Amino acid sequence: MGGHYNPHVNSLMPKELETLKEVYEEAEDRHKEVLTQILHKYESDKLEI
Repeated sequence: MGGHYNPHVNSLMPKELETLKEVYEEAEDRHKEVLTQILHKYESDKLEI
């Protein structure tokens, strides 16, 4: 396994991802930073929010 292996990538269900994106849109900047980290941790670095 390479150093980039992440067992959690793409582990969010579509409804979970959609909900997190909706929350992101309404969040304050200080919360957006953390939500971005969560989305990239459990989805993909190529994810556009």
